[in-house]
Amino acid sequence: MLATPATVASGAYDRAVRASDPNVELVAVPCPDLAPIIQGGFPFDQRVVDTVRAYCEPLRASAVDTVILGCTHYPLVAPMLQRTLGRAVTLVSSGHAVARRVVQRTGTLPNSVIAADSLEQRTLEQLRRFREQLETKRFGQEERRRAEDRIREELQDARARTLNGRVRR
Repeated sequence: MLATPATVASGAYDRAVRASDPNVELVAVPCPDLAPIIQGGFPFDQRVVDTVRAYCEPLRASAVDTVILGCTHYPLVAPMLQRTLGRAVTLVSSGHAVARRVVQRTGTLPNSVIAADSLEQRTLEQLRRFREQLETKRFGQEERRRAEDRIREELQDARARTLNGRVRR
C-alpha cells in the first residue's frame, strides 16, 4: 500500500486486510512527499519520477501483486506507478472500493458516484494519452505548455464541480 504517513500510522488498512484474509501480508509504505508533489501540478519532472520509484521500491522488493492507493491524490499518477511497479501489479483505488461497497449494499450506484467515477476515468485517460505523447516527443515546447494548461484547467474544473465527494450539477 502507498499512503500518507497518517493513513499508514492509523493501521486502518492493515486491520481491514487482516480481517478480510489473515494470510495476506500488507506492505505499507508511507509517502510523505507524494500528495504535495501531485498537488503542485504539472509538469512532472525527474524529481517526481525519482520520488515515485523510491516509494515503489519496497513494494517491488516484496514482489507484491496488488497495491492499494491509500490517498485520493494517487490515482493522478497511476500510469507512472503502473510503469514503475509493472503490468502484473494491480492498482486499487479507494474510490473504486467505496463504489463497489455502495453497489453491494444498495444494488445500484448513486448518480453522483457514477458521474465522479466517469470524470476521474476520463481525466486519467487524458493524462495517460498526454504522457504518451510527451514520451514519444510528438509535441514541441509550445504545444506541451498548451496541453499542460488544458489538463490543469480540466482538473480544476473537476475539483470545482466536486464538493464533499459529490458532483455538483
